[in-house]
Amino acid sequence: MDIQTLTSFFLWCTIVNLLVYFIWVVCLVKFPDFVYNTQRRFFSISRDAFNTVTYAFLGVFKIIFLVFNVTPYITLLILRNCATSKLAAVSWANPRSNRLYARQQAAKAID
Repeated sequence: MDIQTLTSFFLWCTIVNLLVYFIWVVCLVKFPDFVYNTQRRFFSISRDAFNTVTYAFLGVFKIIFLVFNVTPYITLLILRNCATSKLAAVSWANPRSNRLYARQQAAKAID
């Protein structure tokens, strides 16, 4: 796998997980009673305990999201930009590795 593929993968992981997080937060802010009543059907839990667990789970999700999605994506962006800038520096430092130079030399050889 190359850096471009991994960067795209982590970009889409970041987007999808961010959407899940925002939908979850919006549901908890806009419809807190509906979410609580839905969960109360499956688990006997008090409202205070539900709020505490939900808040803690949102925090854990955010930390995991940052560590396993955002950080690798930013790291890959930095690596990709460093690799690109090093290639450009090598290309300009050594004109024989430059494609334009190679085309010019090929055109001179034909003439």
